[in-house]
Amino acid sequence: MSPLRHAPEPLRTAFVEATAEAIANAPLPGTRLWWLELAVAESVPAPEPGQFAMVTPPGAGSAGLILARPFSVARSWVADGRRVLGILYTRVGRGTELMTRSPREGWTVLAPLGRGFPLAGKGPAILVGGGRGTAPLVMLAERLEARGRTVHFLVGARSRAEFAGPAELGAALTRTRVWEATEDGSRGRRGRVLELLMEEPELATALTAPGAEIHACGPHGLLAAVGALGAAGGVPAYTSIEAHMACGTGICRSCVVPRPEGGPKPRPGTNPDYLICCLEGPVVPAECVDWARDRATVSGGVES
Repeated sequence: MSPLRHAPEPLRTAFVEATAEAIANAPLPGTRLWWLELAVAESVPAPEPGQFAMVTPPGAGSAGLILARPFSVARSWVADGRRVLGILYTRVGRGTELMTRSPREGWTVLAPLGRGFPLAGKGPAILVGGGRGTAPLVMLAERLEARGRTVHFLVGARSRAEFAGPAELGAALTRTRVWEATEDGSRGRRGRVLELLMEEPELATALTAPGAEIHACGPHGLLAAVGALGAAGGVPAYTSIEAHMACGTGICRSCVVPRPEGGPKPRPGTNPDYLICCLEGPVVPAECVDWARDRATVSGGVES
């Protein structure tokens, strides 16, 4: 893999604001994760894998929650003349607490937003998700499988309570190999998800195959490790990054992520020291991020 010379160009998507109905909103059985399905007009553009939506539940304004929350779109389909956006989330603060008890009607969605995962490759795709980070990778697996790609989906979590693979989110994958790991051993292999790449011969073979790519979403430490793994093996690694986000459209410039010194050159007209997550990401090549300086958290970034 040749070093990346330029960072991605900022991407302004044809997003729309739409009213939505929560046709499903409940905990996933046996976990502390919630699954939300928002039905919007079929005319809302279909999101690409890795793109996100800014979501406002009913009653947010009166509750003093003036900012929408960003969430990865895990799945999208059309049913009964409406587009459905599937979102995985956890009750972590006032905003998500309100979401768990909001009525069906009166939601607002701004979507689709941001840069998604690349789809044009030909070699094996290794998808690595940690915790809620599996969310955007589910749609990616669906799309890559439909294109005939070989897909290995590594699903990791601390425990069964934080585990959500493609099957749990309703994806009917037929050719994708799913690998499971939890740190406490309550689901799949005991240990961290990246240890699967070191201990499973089939995955090691896929990682070194011509055209192999890594696509990852999850905690900061996981993404930094994926970036280091890709750089060491000469494998392109694409990471869904996180940052504090207020608008999702590039207006507020709050979702900044540090660029590495000597890394890919910023595009003309962009900030030379920081990339804007919602315009240049959230999916970016791992070498575009200074992982040592980046300390973004899930609670402040694109939830996944």
